[in-house]
Amino acid sequence: MANIGYMGRGSPHDRITELPEVLKLHILSLLSRKDAVRTGMLSTQWKDLWKRRFPYQTVLEFGTIYVSEDIQAQFVRQVNDFLVHYGNRRIETFHLYFNPGDHFERNVISWIELAVLCGVEEFYLNFSQGLTSCHPDGRLEYRRRRPELKEKIFKDNCLTVLNLHYCRLNRRFRFEHFPFLEILELHGVNINESMLERAVLCCPFLSKLDLSECMTLMAIKISGGPQLRLKYLRVVRCWNVDLIEISAPKLEVFHLFSRFPRMYLLYDISSLADVVLYSTVEQYWFHPNNWFETLSTFNHVRVLTLCNKAIQHMFGPGMFATVALPSVRVLDLSMQQLDDHDVMNIYRFFRQCYLPRLDKLLMQLPNSQTDPVLQQFNFDASREDSPDIPYMGLRVITISSFEGRMHHIMLLQFLLSRAIALRQVSIVLPHDLLLYSNPHRIINAVAELLRRSRAAGTATNLLLYPSQGRLAYFPLSVNY
Repeated sequence: MANIGYMGRGSPHDRITELPEVLKLHILSLLSRKDAVRTGMLSTQWKDLWKRRFPYQTVLEFGTIYVSEDIQAQFVRQVNDFLVHYGNRRIETFHLYFNPGDHFERNVISWIELAVLCGVEEFYLNFSQGLTSCHPDGRLEYRRRRPELKEKIFKDNCLTVLNLHYCRLNRRFRFEHFPFLEILELHGVNINESMLERAVLCCPFLSKLDLSECMTLMAIKISGGPQLRLKYLRVVRCWNVDLIEISAPKLEVFHLFSRFPRMYLLYDISSLADVVLYSTVEQYWFHPNNWFETLSTFNHVRVLTLCNKAIQHMFGPGMFATVALPSVRVLDLSMQQLDDHDVMNIYRFFRQCYLPRLDKLLMQLPNSQTDPVLQQFNFDASREDSPDIPYMGLRVITISSFEGRMHHIMLLQFLLSRAIALRQVSIVLPHDLLLYSNPHRIINAVAELLRRSRAAGTATNLLLYPSQGRLAYFPLSVNY
């Protein structure tokens, strides 16, 4: 790709574009799939030309729904016959959705080996076929086991993408044969911390790492110095992870949807811009040992998503401190529940969190049956005896599942009292609310709050609309 990188529009020496199409197709056939796709940006003559660089299909997809052992055997015969006729032609992408069980694992291994010999660049191997709905953790049906993959079957590969679902890696799997790997996605795989460390060290081009339901993983340690190219890290439902240690100067995205670990060690994360901290289990009194130190390292984060459990850790047992997030422009608060403590913590968060560049606030509220009894805390949302931090740049507020309850109105009033440059307020009403309640009551209440807010008189837009359904008077825009 580097040899033809000068072929931009207007280049005075663009001789390759003047070549016959058959020669250009031959050149494209020598490139990797990713680089071939990028040539489509050079000029209109190159656009979509890469799609015709091979006179045959290079993306192979095999899959079937599990019905019986006979259907499995028939599927295996069909795949074998197809690959025999396919020969040694180039394979770019190989998709497989199949669980070999006890009888067809050798066939699956031979398919993988053949694809590697044919220069496959992207592997999507999903062995979750036959999962039962009563086992959301990924267990297979009774007496069905996950196939085991040994590293030797991937020897001398050209893989840039490896996506594995529900399989076992041999205990000697060390990721020593993946010199070109850029994306590694593991779902329900028995990877451990030493395997993960080897993957990061042995794959010099690794830029995306996605770990989901890896129950054998106890710690996530990412380090590699300035040469580490990792930009994206996502961890989903890895329940047993107790330590996350990251030193990745190029890491831009870190998303955690799991139980919060006991310890975060974040060192060189100067490029980190998008962070999600979302706990999917109940752990109110389980406080990470260095929560404030973790938040204080997010100096360059521009998009931050927190759940109510993340905020609880800030103000959990005896915790009460001020946190500065100087670069955050978009704040997304996803509240799984909203009891008395959660409402209190939201107020505390906005009173003690310094967000000088906050531009957009997104808040997802849960369904509420009653209003929290804030009086038992001797708390008033409008009092001024605690630090009042105005949000000078906050222009957009979006609140979803807004039911117009008293604590919803109080929370919106609290936010409006600090947003002095507000331009738009979007309120998303739950669809069920419209079936038994008068939406005009909410419209009037929110509109009255805007009239009395610090942003009144500044071309503020109020948008109200249901999350579902078709009503003639939605969306509604109220301008001031």
